[in-house]
Amino acid sequence: SLELTEAAHGPEHPNTVFAHTNLASVEVREAHPAEARRHYARALEVLAKAHDKDHPDMVEPLLGLARLDAEKGDLHAAMPLLERALAIVNRGAARPEHEPRTKAQLARALDALDLDPDRVRELTDAAIEAWVRIGNEEEADELRAWRDHHARDQQ
Repeated sequence: SLELTEAAHGPEHPNTVFAHTNLASVEVREAHPAEARRHYARALEVLAKAHDKDHPDMVEPLLGLARLDAEKGDLHAAMPLLERALAIVNRGAARPEHEPRTKAQLARALDALDLDPDRVRELTDAAIEAWVRIGNEEEADELRAWRDHHARDQQ
């Protein structure tokens, strides 16, 4: 639990950051967005104190906060979080699954805002390629279906 991790390691230890991020993911699944937001924000706060602003561990909480913003319909708030996550991913230090997740999430946000269809296609194709590269055909197929449905809607 978060309390045990904080007691054992302190409030700013990397294990505590991961506990906040993991707990936030649980809160998302349990439909508690305010609690999830609090944990993602705390993870980012601790990471910002311990590392530079573009540390790879920041990607997960950035994506989580962007997802929460998107789910409440505030895609404009999600965009800078997604762009920041993409910048970190593009530096090449993030976990392998962060590349396709970030690119797909950003493509969907841009699409929903009717912004830059060329970039939507580019990000979507890159995300599909990344899912295939790391061996996740299921996610690649899901994104292909979204892309193909989106392409039909554009015609």
